[in-house]
Amino acid sequence: MRSTRPWEHPILVIGAMLIGISAVAYAMGMPMNRITQIAIYTLYGGGVNFLIGYLGLVPFGASFFFGCASYAVAIGAGYYSSGNEIQLVMLALVFSALLALVVGAVILRRRGLYFSLLTLACSQIAFEIAFKWTDVTGGENGLQNVPRPLFSSALAFHVFTVVVVLAILWGLWRLAHAPFGRVMQALRDNEQRVTSLGYNTYLVKLIALVVAGAVIGVAGGLMSLLLQGAYANNLSWQHAGDAVLMTALGGVHHFLGPLWGAITFIVLEDRLSAFTENWWLFFAPIIILFALLSPEGMQGIVQRLLRRDRWTLTRAGIPVRPQQIVPYQSSSTANADSSPILSIKGLSKRFGSIVTQHNISLDVQRNQLHSFIGPNGAGKTTFFNLLTGLLEADEGQIVFDGQDIGKLPAYRRARLGVARSFQILSVFPNLTAFENVRIAVQGASGQWGGFWRDAHDNAADNARVWSLLDAVGLADRAGELCVSLAHGEKRLLEIAVSLGTDAKLLLLDEPLAGLAETDRQVVSALIQRLAKSHAVLLIEHDIDRVLALSDRITVLHQGRLIADGKPNDVARDPQVRG
Repeated sequence: MRSTRPWEHPILVIGAMLIGISAVAYAMGMPMNRITQIAIYTLYGGGVNFLIGYLGLVPFGASFFFGCASYAVAIGAGYYSSGNEIQLVMLALVFSALLALVVGAVILRRRGLYFSLLTLACSQIAFEIAFKWTDVTGGENGLQNVPRPLFSSALAFHVFTVVVVLAILWGLWRLAHAPFGRVMQALRDNEQRVTSLGYNTYLVKLIALVVAGAVIGVAGGLMSLLLQGAYANNLSWQHAGDAVLMTALGGVHHFLGPLWGAITFIVLEDRLSAFTENWWLFFAPIIILFALLSPEGMQGIVQRLLRRDRWTLTRAGIPVRPQQIVPYQSSSTANADSSPILSIKGLSKRFGSIVTQHNISLDVQRNQLHSFIGPNGAGKTTFFNLLTGLLEADEGQIVFDGQDIGKLPAYRRARLGVARSFQILSVFPNLTAFENVRIAVQGASGQWGGFWRDAHDNAADNARVWSLLDAVGLADRAGELCVSLAHGEKRLLEIAVSLGTDAKLLLLDEPLAGLAETDRQVVSALIQRLAKSHAVLLIEHDIDRVLALSDRITVLHQGRLIADGKPNDVARDPQVRG
C-alpha cells in the first residue's frame, strides 16, 4: 500500500530540478551563484517547513539560526585559516544545534504566536549585536574574504552545495517517516492527545527545534561560503520572514514546497528588483493571491491538477493489511490483587467561587466496570482531567497502583497505565486511521523516539494496530484520513487509540455519544470484555445501559459525591431518584 514509483520520491524530484536548472544556467552562461542560492534557500525553507508543516510551529525569526551560523562560519574560518568547506559546514551544524538547544529550552515554554514572536525577537537582538559589535562582526561592513580552499570555482562550490542540500533533505525525509517524525505530526494535530498517550511533548518540540536549527544553520553556513562573507542584513527583521514566505508560497503541507518557493522567490526578486527598488510592492500581491486562491501553495495547485488532494509531507499509504487479522486481545490480564487500583482521598478543585469537586473519596477496583454518572455540569469530565493530570487538584490525594500520582505530569501518568478517551472527540485529523492507532501502540511499546528506522517496518506494532482497528470495525477504513471519517467512526477510532496504550485503567468519557445503535452494541460489548482485564471508569448518559453494564456506580452532583455502590442500590437511593 506504499507508493513504489521512484520518480515520485521528493529527493529525486529536487535533485532532478536542481540539476536541470543548473544545466540550463551553465549552457546559457548564466551566473551559477544564483542557482546555488536557490539550492541553499531550498534547504533553508526545508528546515523552516520541518517546524511548520510537521510540528505546527511557525518561526518568524528562523533567520536567527541562518544569520548566526553564517557568522560562526566566517569567524571560524578566520580563527582556523587551515579549515576547509566541509569542516566549516560541520561547524555551522553543531553551532546551530547547540544554539537551538539553549534558545529552545526557553522559548518553547510558550506556544503559538508567542513562540513565533520570541524567535523574531531573538533574530532582532542578534541583528543589533552583529551590526554594532564591530570588533567581532565587522559591523555594517560584515566579515569578508571567507576562504574556499577546496571549491574555489563557482561550479565546484555549486556541486558541493547541491550534494550537501540533497543529503540533508534526504535525512529530513527519513526522519519524517521514523517514529519520532510520526509523533511530531500527531503533536501538530492534537498536542493534548499526544500527552495523554504518554509522550513528553515539550521534549519532542525541543528535539525538533534542534534538528531544524541545525538544518537552517547549515544553509546559513553555505550562504556565508557562497558570498565568502557574513553580513548583518540576514538577521534583520526585513529578511526574518523570507523563509516562511518561501515555504508558504510553495506549500507548507508539502515536502517539495520549499523548492518551488525558493525558485519563485529568487527569480521574482531578480526580475522585479532589476527595474524597481520597491519590488516588494509587486511581490506582496503575488503572495496575497496565492494565499487566497491556493492556500496549499504552488504544490497544492499541482496536486489539484493531478487530482490528488492530499498532503505530501510523507509518502502515501499504510502497511499492507495481513490476509488474516489476529483478533484483539488485551495484553493486560485479570489481576487477583484485591487492593484498589485507584484510591482517591479528599479530592477538591475550585475555579474561583465555582466548586467542581468537593472532598471526593472513592476507590476503583481492578477488573471492574465502574460508572461515573451525574447531570451536565456535575464535574465528571473535570474529575477525569484531575485523574489524568490535565488539571491539578487543590487538595487531596490520588494513588494509582500504590503510587501517589497527584503531582506527576500527564504524560508520566499515561506511561504508568492511565489512559482515557475524551468527551469531545480527540484524534489526529490529518493522519490516517491506521496512523492514529499506531501512535498509541508505539507509545505503549516504549518507542517514544526512533530517528532513523521506518516506523511502519515494525511488524509487531503493525499487527497490533490491525487487531485494534478490526476490534472496532474500522479495518476497512484504515487508510482513510481521520478528517474524512464519519462522526461515529471517529468515536470508534478514539476508543481504539485509547486501547492502543495497553493501560491498566481506562477512563472512557461518553464513548457511546454520537454512535448508531449497532455501534453502541459493539462498543458496549467491547467495554464489558475490557472490564474483565482492566479497571474501567466510564462516564455515560445512557442510564439504562449504564445500569445493565456496570459493576459499580458513583453519582456526582454539583461537585459532591451523593451515592456510590452496586447499580441496584444506587438506582434505589433517594438522593439519586430525587
